[in-house]
Amino acid sequence: MSRGRGVLVGRRSELVALDAYAGSASLVLVRGVPGSGKTALLGEVERRWRERGVTVVRLDCSVDRSPWDQFSAKAVVEAFRNKFHEIGDARLAAAIAAVNRAAVVEAYESPASRSALFVDLVRLFRGLLGGGPAAVLADDLHAAPNPDMAIAAARQAGCTVVVACRDEGVLARSSVLGLVAAKVLDLGPMAEDEIDEVLAGTQARFDRSVAVVVKRALGSLGGNPGAVLRTFEDLVQKGRFSTVEDHLCLRDPEEPVALPAEHHLVRCVIGLGESAMLLLTLVERMDRFTVDDLMTYCTVTGADISACGRVVDGLVTAGALVCDGEGVLSVSCPALATSVRAEAGLTAVESLHRDFAVHLLRDENAVLPQAATVADHIAFAGTALVADPAAARILVREAERVSEVDPEAAVRWYRAALHHSRGRSAEFQRVMSRLLRLLVQNGNYRCLAEVVSAVAEANFDDHLRVELAECAALAAVHVGVPLSDQVASALARDPRCTPAVDFATGWFEDRRPLSGAEFETAFGTLGERWSNEAGRDEAIDVAVDQLDVLTLFRLFAGSTYREPVSGPLALFGHLVRSFVAGDWDDIPSTARQFEVTSPVATRLHSIARLVVAEVCSARGDFGRARNWLARAAVERPFPALLCWVELGIHYRSDDARRAIELGWATYDEIAGQADRANCVGLKSFLVRLSYLESSFGSQESLQATGREARRWYARHGGAGLRGCALAVCSLVERDHAAAVQAVELARAHGNTPELMRALITVGLVSDEPQPWFVEAYGIARRLGESWMRMSVKSTMRDIGISVPINRASRESLTDNELQIISLIKKGLTNRQIAAEIRVSEKTVENNLTRLFAKTGCRSRLGLAKASIEGRVATPSSGRVS
Repeated sequence: MSRGRGVLVGRRSELVALDAYAGSASLVLVRGVPGSGKTALLGEVERRWRERGVTVVRLDCSVDRSPWDQFSAKAVVEAFRNKFHEIGDARLAAAIAAVNRAAVVEAYESPASRSALFVDLVRLFRGLLGGGPAAVLADDLHAAPNPDMAIAAARQAGCTVVVACRDEGVLARSSVLGLVAAKVLDLGPMAEDEIDEVLAGTQARFDRSVAVVVKRALGSLGGNPGAVLRTFEDLVQKGRFSTVEDHLCLRDPEEPVALPAEHHLVRCVIGLGESAMLLLTLVERMDRFTVDDLMTYCTVTGADISACGRVVDGLVTAGALVCDGEGVLSVSCPALATSVRAEAGLTAVESLHRDFAVHLLRDENAVLPQAATVADHIAFAGTALVADPAAARILVREAERVSEVDPEAAVRWYRAALHHSRGRSAEFQRVMSRLLRLLVQNGNYRCLAEVVSAVAEANFDDHLRVELAECAALAAVHVGVPLSDQVASALARDPRCTPAVDFATGWFEDRRPLSGAEFETAFGTLGERWSNEAGRDEAIDVAVDQLDVLTLFRLFAGSTYREPVSGPLALFGHLVRSFVAGDWDDIPSTARQFEVTSPVATRLHSIARLVVAEVCSARGDFGRARNWLARAAVERPFPALLCWVELGIHYRSDDARRAIELGWATYDEIAGQADRANCVGLKSFLVRLSYLESSFGSQESLQATGREARRWYARHGGAGLRGCALAVCSLVERDHAAAVQAVELARAHGNTPELMRALITVGLVSDEPQPWFVEAYGIARRLGESWMRMSVKSTMRDIGISVPINRASRESLTDNELQIISLIKKGLTNRQIAAEIRVSEKTVENNLTRLFAKTGCRSRLGLAKASIEGRVATPSSGRVS
């Protein structure tokens, strides 16, 4: 797809196929659905062929023409006039004038005059060939009333003719041209990486998570560049984004994405009438809707069965619906259903479901479908259906039946059952208890928050009210929204709800470290006793040390608790776990998403900002690291963690002396917090400070870090401080056994960054350092920790250990990456490379980032050197490394 700079993304194989016909007297047909990139492809063909010396004239068939102009002669004249300043001479001017004179209404009144006009057109097109090969490109052929004769004239003249048209259902003209064309190119969906490149070429800079949401919503249109770009533009216009670190992030990724109102599929469905809109919505919502269900639809709505059949045929032909071999209908694009449902209106949709429910429940002559279908119509009818105990019984029975295999449906039916059982208190409370447990069990905290808010003031028995309070606390912290005053006051009437309410309130107000005690107090009803208390304590200790809040919830909220898959807490959990596991690539994106989906700042925000700052610093992006550090420094709840990051930025940017001075200057504040049991980041700070003292400082200061590490471990204990004491003291005392213990501890807890540093420590104090350094070097490369990788490499060379050579295989590098390496060796800048391979400069930068990660190189110079030394293959060298 073309961007503002006129650069085509993707369609490489199609371009190669078209290039094979340049200069030949051939007809090539390019077909594709709207938005597939036909116009952009023709534009790139024009550019490439002109560079090869082919004279190109381009016809635009989409402009309104006079209906009498059966040969599109006026369009041909206009196209030649537009290009005359480049290709014109006296003979061509005469030919243009001849066609213009002949192209009148009377020319089409007799065979003789039509033949004369055709001859003039052939002569005009033949005039292009005077200077060499010529081509005629005709776009939007489907929009012209009758351009076939103009195409035929160009072919007869000996020009290469490329025509582009839509491929929507049965298109007679496309079929006819396909029979005589030398080549038919059907533009299918673009590959995912090509769509990502399309987005990278836009002026806006989208976070990578946005593309995932949009492409999922677009379904079958996810590979259509026009649909993707227009949907992104529509989201921008609707104000769905917030900017974090110059990236656009969706504020609410769970809010449905709609196909733009002007998209041809939306217009097509609306154009087919209200029945089409309601049918499409019905198909999208129902678990199964077949062609046979049309009879029921017509009975319920009073519509004509033949008319409904034609509507469904129209929806299938347009591509809005898909019909499989068994007659089951499905919506091809969820975003289309979202748009159509909004156009139809909630009232109309709920009324349709109400009519279905009433028909199926009350009509003795109705063919009774599966009970699940009846339950769905009742649920989707909402409050449009008057509360009915019989409906409640159906909903509860079906929810109980499928709660384990289809929890999403069970939740929908239980929620609807609340509406239909409000007059029956015992039934209402029974349904509520099951719904709460099911929502927690399936990690649906957004829905849990909605349910709690809707029923908080209802009358419950004591046990259920406490359970409701604990669920309210879970919902608040998982969706990142504090309890409303209404909910908090309703729950506060029962003193036994106070721990859960206080937990939810403190989550947004406290800046204290996480502790197991606050979780244990809050979730007494949902939680359960452990048979292995020692194992539980160790699990809590590791979770607190690694800031793993999701594990803490799982340990204290009971076996019914399930971790969320979306929302701020899910993002934070993914971020800290990815850091510990050494999977750092997604961390910046995750941090940005966390910022926008959790607008109310909590203690977790400081942690997340410092973690992503550390990752950016480790990968040499000091500007971005300082930006994240500045965000975290607005508050200083965890000074040890903050100073750990700041030390990293200084020593990695070659200011180790400043890092050491800063560490000791801040230590009084850090120690003061540690005295108050705030040890967040303390282990990392002391280990980093000890490494700096060992490499750049004094033995006396190094010994001081050892004393401090022992002191804090003796006072607070814990796995993290134990590993810290082992690592620091092994450096101070050259204690090989202690260093090995630190490695075993980090490995047992799955902490990859700590394992890397522990391995380096063993290497420094070991008589056989090679295996330790080799493993540490491999981890540093995997993390993208450029400074540590180079430091390890330098140390290995100093002590005579061979450095592992990273030989990036040719198969691991894309064609673009190989070409970029080749151009870097020639001394081209990123901008020059972008122009050379016809991608955006941003795409070149993204490719370089991936190349650095794949090859272990830190810079463009290092990449060029690695290629020259044969450690990276390039197209010119042909070496496999």
